[in-house]
Amino acid sequence: EWFVYPALDQVKNDLKEVYKYTDEEVDKLFATGGLKIYTTMDRKMQDSTQAALDNRDNLQIDIYANPETLDENGTPALQASAVITDYRTGQVKALVGGRGQQPARSTNRAYDALRSIGSTTKPITVYGPAIDTKTITAATAIDDALLPASIQSKYPGWNPANWNHVSDGLITSREAIALSKNIPTII
Repeated sequence: EWFVYPALDQVKNDLKEVYKYTDEEVDKLFATGGLKIYTTMDRKMQDSTQAALDNRDNLQIDIYANPETLDENGTPALQASAVITDYRTGQVKALVGGRGQQPARSTNRAYDALRSIGSTTKPITVYGPAIDTKTITAATAIDDALLPASIQSKYPGWNPANWNHVSDGLITSREAIALSKNIPTII
């Protein structure tokens, strides 16, 4: 279970830090019982998140150009992960480390893999503050064009582009978010 192993790792680290237990002592406690471990997992949310990731239709990939392929264990080669937190408390409610059935202790992409958060940060770090300060609205027109020469000359060698290398001209900030455009976040 994707959620369980990270929770056990945290409990193990806490027991070692607080009570100075060794790895062997903690492993023995886990094996023989005596511990009641409570987590913040929401079972319904965990199951629905897993189902959503397992459904290839949700991945917005052309299934005809990119048919599902499986590795030697029958695990889908195309992977995804998700972590859902309660923004009020910071508690992790669901944690899914991959798609499809996978062997126990296989790579948990939500917990083990260090990856850039990439474009997921744009709504939080760019658009959110701009909307909050009333600089833009969801309907504000933004020019999705090549960087102006003034910016290009100020930062030589820096040539950011959209993920698909297409500029769409004037678009709304709503469209820029939906299409994960990079240029509008700079201008």
